[in-house]
Amino acid sequence: MNKMKRGITVSTLSVAIAIMLILVSVSSVAGIRAIKTAAYEEFTSKIVRLSDDVNIYVKKNGKLPVKNEIVSRAGMNSDLKSLLTNNGDENNMLYVIDLSKLTTEGINMGEGTTEDLDVFLVAENTYNVYYLKGFEYRGEKYYGFKGTDISDL
Repeated sequence: MNKMKRGITVSTLSVAIAIMLILVSVSSVAGIRAIKTAAYEEFTSKIVRLSDDVNIYVKKNGKLPVKNEIVSRAGMNSDLKSLLTNNGDENNMLYVIDLSKLTTEGINMGEGTTEDLDVFLVAENTYNVYYLKGFEYRGEKYYGFKGTDISDL
C-alpha cells in the first residue's frame, strides 16, 4: 500500500506567500491613500474654521485679527499668485493672521514665520484665507479656497 505524504509542497507554499504579499501591498497602498485623503480633508476643515473665525472676529472688533506684517507677492509660488487673481485678491494687501486673537482650536499649523512659510494669510477686503506654505495632495498644491465654493478647494 502506498502511503501519501502529508504536508505542504514548496510550490503551494510559494503561491500562498505570493498571494499574501499581493494582498498586503494592495492594502498598504489603499491605507496610504486613505491617510493622505484624511490629511487633505483636515486641511480643508482648518481653512473653513479659520475663515469663519476671521469673519466673526472682524464682525465683533471691526478689524482683522492680524500681526503688523504684510506679505509681498514677489516671492510667492505662481499657483498661489494665480489663486489670488482668481479670487479677486491680486490688489488686496495680504496680512499674516495672528492666531492668538482667534478662538480656533486644533489648527496646529500656521504658527511659524513668513520665512518658513508656515503662516496663514488674510486678504484685507475679501477676508479670504490662504496658507502660504500650501498643502500638497495628489500632485497639486492647495493654498485656500478657489472662489467661494468649498468644493473647489
